[in-house]
Amino acid sequence: MRILMTTDTVGGVWTQTRELVAGLLRADPYIRIFLFAVGSTCSPEQLGWLRAMRERNPGRFDSAVHSVPLEWEQRNDQVDPFEPRLLSIARTFAPEVFHSSQFCYGALPVDCPRLVVAHSDVLSWFREVHGTEPEPSPWIDRYVSLVRHGVEQASAVVAPTRWMLQAFRDGFPAPAHTRVIYNGVSFRPRPPQERLLQAVTAGRLWDQAKNVALLQRLQHPAVPLLVAGASQHENETLKWKGSEAIQLLGNTSRRDLLSLFAQSAMYLSTAIYEPFGLSALEAARSGCALLALDIESMREVWGNAALYFRTVEELAAAIEHLASSPRALALAQQQAEATAAQYTRERMADSYRALYRELMDSPRGNSAVA
Repeated sequence: MRILMTTDTVGGVWTQTRELVAGLLRADPYIRIFLFAVGSTCSPEQLGWLRAMRERNPGRFDSAVHSVPLEWEQRNDQVDPFEPRLLSIARTFAPEVFHSSQFCYGALPVDCPRLVVAHSDVLSWFREVHGTEPEPSPWIDRYVSLVRHGVEQASAVVAPTRWMLQAFRDGFPAPAHTRVIYNGVSFRPRPPQERLLQAVTAGRLWDQAKNVALLQRLQHPAVPLLVAGASQHENETLKWKGSEAIQLLGNTSRRDLLSLFAQSAMYLSTAIYEPFGLSALEAARSGCALLALDIESMREVWGNAALYFRTVEELAAAIEHLASSPRALALAQQQAEATAAQYTRERMADSYRALYRELMDSPRGNSAVA
């Protein structure tokens, strides 16, 4: 099976792609993947992973990096849904399935089923963050046009949660064929070690949806708080007043982030919009207790395995409770880790393989998936 896949170099989509590619190649020796990465320039860590995958999988994995704005970025007037370089690769590679992490490429004229993944979208992001629809502008008008056209041409749309699928449907005409495939990760957690009584959070700090600024309102938290992630992107910057109790770590490599999770007792998710973030999953898989803002998508993924809060006062109380009760902390860590163990990349890859096969077996690639 030849799969042409796109990803972006910003945030969680990259991590999800890494897991999926590794899972697919491991699951089926007859799968070949060409990965086309768009967005800002790849980091040395990302380039190193691409190189390592080519070396480990000769003849089965290849990649190209193309520096072009993403459809949700301000410069989306530079986005071409018929990207010439991607089309050229498609002609040479002759994919049997096209899997895109960008809505706009759902319209790419390739002779195979086209699958688009709704990792998130600007309209649902805006509703959750600002409580309203975005004002018309050349940027948002262009975005809506790119997404609508891509989805209309796609054979299927996948979302990482039921919540995200419905949120997408609330902003755009419902695609004919949809499916929920939960994200997954697989890595070997570090051997049990003495954890530091500290809490960590990670992500795109510049993104208002992450709501990291809420942590500044914590008065004298019971444990040290560590915050990892980029603070700026395009015109967005984290407004941080500073706090002696909170340490900003800046952008952190995935290896260092996993090490940080393995050393920490708790992970805090303050996001008000979270289609299904992988940082919380990686932290829980590493043995952190999970404290999350009470939003529907987190409830869907984590059920009773997380401790939920609605206010900063409730967050402070939850941290203090876990910090003062080793038994409660251990139970919360075990519950989070047990639930995280269900979201593996093997399960995710198997679900995508099944969908690819359904699409390929459909006469038109457009009618078999419900």
